[in-house]
Amino acid sequence: MEILRTEKVTKRFGGLSAVLDVDMTLEKNEIQSIIGPNGAGKSTLFRLINGEMRPSSGRIWFNGEYITGMDQTAVSLRGIATTYQITNIFPRLSTFENVRLAVQSRKTAYNLWSKCGSDTKVNGKAGDILRTTGLHRKKDVLAGNLSYGDKRRLEIAIALGTEPILLLMDEPTSGLSPVETNEMAGLVRQIARGLSVILVEHKMKVVMDLSDKITVLHEGQVIARGDPGSIREDATVRRVYLGGVKV
Repeated sequence: MEILRTEKVTKRFGGLSAVLDVDMTLEKNEIQSIIGPNGAGKSTLFRLINGEMRPSSGRIWFNGEYITGMDQTAVSLRGIATTYQITNIFPRLSTFENVRLAVQSRKTAYNLWSKCGSDTKVNGKAGDILRTTGLHRKKDVLAGNLSYGDKRRLEIAIALGTEPILLLMDEPTSGLSPVETNEMAGLVRQIARGLSVILVEHKMKVVMDLSDKITVLHEGQVIARGDPGSIREDATVRRVYLGGVKV
């Protein structure tokens, strides 16, 4: 089942085309990586999908709905969440409170006479997410005091609290040790059992191990797409991105 489709999506900044005529599709429960050299347009494409930027031209559909030009809030409410290379958390709130706020953001009704922290359904869901992301033992720790790796996990937990259908992940293993990288890859694989993931990632072992499909960008354009095996064998990809090395 197709969940995301872009047609000829383009973003120009003056005379520069950061993204040019990008066509891509994503299936339900699929992990698709977007790779390419620095400046290839990967992060810009993310921002066009999640509503941070409006495309100069082209069209985007998500879950059967035309979302081209919708603002980021509207896109988020339809089920697209993003985690960023630079973590975006509330450092003076506890780990649990960070996730609870995200869960609360999807409530449609509130009781003005009760404390927000007393909602058992919200608290239960936040607890479940903390267990999924391996943070349940640190629920009372101030987010600002978490290790770097746990802050990355917390940002994912916050994103999951918004009930996404599609999770866009920008460099989730950046700055992580080899052990933390393996743990993060396992978490991404676990998450993808219940939703779709688009991953921007520079560590090729992570990309090749996790991805169902890979889209390769160069100078804003798609130069290759396919499963990891076909991308590994693609001479053009090896020349412009992998330095001629087979991965």
